[in-house]
Amino acid sequence: MLTIWNKINKDTLEKGRIGILFFILFLPCLSSLFMSVDIQKEFSDRIGYLLLYTFVLLLPLSFLKSKFYFLFEGVFLLFAPIEIMHLKLLGMPVSSPFITSMLQTDFKESMEVLSSFKLEIIIMLLVWGIYFIQVYKIPNRYLGTKWFRIALIPLFIIWNVTLFANTFLSSPSGSTFSGRLVVSSYRVVHQYYKIFPVNLFLSYTKHLKDNSEVKAMNERLKSFKFGVQSLTPPNEKELYVLVIGESARADHFSINGYERKTTPLLEQTENLVSFGDVLSTANITVRALPLLLSRATPESPEIAYQEKTLPEAFKECGFSTAWIANQSFNDPYVLRIAHNSDYHHFELVDYGADNNYDEKLLPKLDKVLAGNKQKQFIVIHTLGNHFKYNYRHPENFEKFKPAMPKDFSYNEIGKDKRAIVTNSYDNSVLYTDFILSEIIKRVQQQSCVAAVSYISDHAENLYDDGTEELMHSSSNPSRNEVHVPFIVWLSDSYRKQFPEIYDILNSHKDSPISSNNLFHTMLKISNITYPDEKPDLSITSEEFQGDSIREVLTPNGKIIYLH
Repeated sequence: MLTIWNKINKDTLEKGRIGILFFILFLPCLSSLFMSVDIQKEFSDRIGYLLLYTFVLLLPLSFLKSKFYFLFEGVFLLFAPIEIMHLKLLGMPVSSPFITSMLQTDFKESMEVLSSFKLEIIIMLLVWGIYFIQVYKIPNRYLGTKWFRIALIPLFIIWNVTLFANTFLSSPSGSTFSGRLVVSSYRVVHQYYKIFPVNLFLSYTKHLKDNSEVKAMNERLKSFKFGVQSLTPPNEKELYVLVIGESARADHFSINGYERKTTPLLEQTENLVSFGDVLSTANITVRALPLLLSRATPESPEIAYQEKTLPEAFKECGFSTAWIANQSFNDPYVLRIAHNSDYHHFELVDYGADNNYDEKLLPKLDKVLAGNKQKQFIVIHTLGNHFKYNYRHPENFEKFKPAMPKDFSYNEIGKDKRAIVTNSYDNSVLYTDFILSEIIKRVQQQSCVAAVSYISDHAENLYDDGTEELMHSSSNPSRNEVHVPFIVWLSDSYRKQFPEIYDILNSHKDSPISSNNLFHTMLKISNITYPDEKPDLSITSEEFQGDSIREVLTPNGKIIYLH
């Protein structure tokens, strides 16, 4: 009887220890469930996340005995505090930009950060101690039945196939089959960027890949020079700001004639010109940005990787440069430009967060402007009007109703939702109007020769003309997908220094323009010249020749022509 009782106690104690170990291993998961802004909205999202985390956590049990299994998981547990702190501070799991930032932080800065988490560090050390003591005390045997361990891997495969199928079926039906495959694959992989510790591995791998690409690009371009020269006197203070929008449509800006009042502040702004017939050269950000920031064209996209970019042309001319962004922190092309700027800042919160508003960039702009540089060029890359549109603005900008609710999911996408989708999109444009006005206001206060230019990377489908098409990146884009806003504001000092420029801009406001013209326009508007410049490509030049037929580079590399 005593032997049986001892065996029961021993089994109970062993199960208790294993229970404690699993509870500790689930701490990153529990932290995400309560702190990650990306999975808090829907109960189904939480259940899906919990199941995926559980599969990932249990998978090694199919081939490891208990002691080795918990030691293996214990290695990752040592990094769990980083994940939990990141969730606490940013509401998102660890990402590759955070890994990059962490690896670039010196010892002194690291100690300053750690000193603000004394209590958390003590708790962490206690948890580690408890965990490894329990691992030491448990016997080394397989956990679960043989059939349970055999079933883990096929169940994991079935789960992922189901996840992919569900994502594929919920993607916009207007997209091509290949386009839906690409988007669905990306979204499935993106789910693993939320799962600890897989996200650490994926993020670190992405960091190494990006770092390698950036170094290779820098090495390839280190001797490249535009040969630029500023014609403005050195003692004249100059400030030029380029705001890059996201998924903005020109025909939803009331300044361009849209019936809803979506841009009331811009319409009241003096010295401002809005161009109504501008088409982007691409309909997806990863292709649009290189074409926007370089002399590359849809016919010669490789030029973007053979030459330096617009910010670097300004830097070559002696300007202090800054890159302030709310997105694209995973794009090596953008990372290279940003890291070569005198100042750069990325918001590390993903676009899936419902509170990642572009106004977070304004204090960073204030910081750069406080430097009071004599010659300055600043790029502000916003999240703008990216889906989900209701996540792009605070509640006080919800003017057009009914709008998409906070828990609106991709599964609800359909043209029967066009009214609320359009309302939410227009609310995001209203917020863009506010952001642009705040940027102009800050630049205006500098009382110098200054210009603010705004253009979106591409536009957006909104179930137009009864179609099933929503969002962007289709292989055969419509005009709606590339018809972008382009706005230029000039300071009083600028108009006094260059009185003819405003009139020339105004004369071209209805001309057919391509986002390809931005590079040439920005340098010309800044009174910067270079040996092989092309005045006919700058809308600040009387020689500008607009072409009604414009080239668009699609995601699959095909060129189409639109009016």
